Amino acid sequence: MVVLGFVAAAVVLRLVAGMSLRDSVTLLAAAGAVAVAVLLTVAFPSGSRKRGLLRRLLNAALTPGSGS
Repeated sequence: MVVLGFVAAAVVLRLVAGMSLRDSVTLLAAAGAVAVAVLLTVAFPSGSRKRGLLRRLLNAALTPGSGS
């Protein structure tokens, strides 16, 4: 499902935005890498205080209604 979403997004970027296929795939790969890094940071708890703070900040940002 995720791969299909990335392929669909690449096609839409190619057709609508006029980006080259290489540029759109690079953009999507970078966005996917950032998303994976954020999910791994949130998913795995660590003992260090610095990472604990990062996890709390990410949890606060991802909580619905946290921006009001």
